[in-house]
Amino acid sequence: MIGESDVTAALEDWNTFVRASILAQQPDASAEDLAAQMAQPAAVLNRLVAAPTILEVVSEAGAGVSESQALETWGALGQQLGFDASGELSDASMLYLRSQIAIESLGDAPNAQEIQGEIGSRLAELDVTVSERYGTWTEEGLMASTWDWIESPAPEVA
Repeated sequence: MIGESDVTAALEDWNTFVRASILAQQPDASAEDLAAQMAQPAAVLNRLVAAPTILEVVSEAGAGVSESQALETWGALGQQLGFDASGELSDASMLYLRSQIAIESLGDAPNAQEIQGEIGSRLAELDVTVSERYGTWTEEGLMASTWDWIESPAPEVA
């Protein structure tokens, strides 16, 4: 079971990386630019649900990602981008990080499409229940909730 604290921990750790990555490329990025690129809770929950399947399929294909590999990558990213990667990652953050590394490693694999297809097939078979606060789980993954009482801001008129 993935709890709200798991989503929060993974969200905070991942957004530490995202923020540092953006600022390394765009040192004068505005707060709005940063906010627009930060991971959202529903996306993190989606990945946490999918991560065990991703890791299982990638491992079966011979490209598994261990916790020590993930920590080494996290430390190198922290050093390269200038964020503190010395603290201990939560179990959820480790799961998220390992699955991200696994997904990125597929880019070089000659059978990447086959592996991604297998991941998709297995995810479609999962029986997942999520809080309606986040959305509903479908064969395509998490479909975020929309609420009628939340209005989108009107576009600014020049």
